[in-house]
Amino acid sequence: MGRKNKHKVKFLKPFCYYCDRDFDDEFVLHQHQKARHFSCHACHKKFSTAASMATHVLQVHKEQVLKVPNAKAGRDAIELDIFGMDGVPPQLIEQRAMGMPTKRQKLDDEEAAPSVILPPVVFTAWPMPILSGNVNSVQMVNLDDCVSVEEKRSCLPKYRYDQDKLIQKAKELDSDIQSRINSLLGNML
Repeated sequence: MGRKNKHKVKFLKPFCYYCDRDFDDEFVLHQHQKARHFSCHACHKKFSTAASMATHVLQVHKEQVLKVPNAKAGRDAIELDIFGMDGVPPQLIEQRAMGMPTKRQKLDDEEAAPSVILPPVVFTAWPMPILSGNVNSVQMVNLDDCVSVEEKRSCLPKYRYDQDKLIQKAKELDSDIQSRINSLLGNML
């Protein structure tokens, strides 16, 4: 007779505190947070925490970041020192461990109904900041939450490869190699 698995400890999958996305590995969570929530909107430098990003933006670009970018309402506080799963409030971890759904924050009236409707965004290299009446706060516009800025940037023509140019370059290399082999064989005879 074996033991019963009554008190088996169930480990949680790592999740992003800011956007509630689940990950298989904490390393991937760190990469996600650096790329999505802790990157500078001006120079696209990536940081480990929101506080270090806010400090950089203030010192280098002379702007003040008040919220963590691409975060849910109520979870966008810069003051929390979160890195991966470290620093996530224990109540939230307990809720997820119990299988209880986390509270979904409703959007404010200001966010729910925008006063200006923007046209659909074509893939661009740099998202444009929106300056509100308060010039010190800058918000980035990235209308597609499923695709990060880096993924959009990878679709630009600068980063695409042209198959015709690739084939031409391969043919040039083949002819150079063949001529080198012929010259080496000619010297040996």
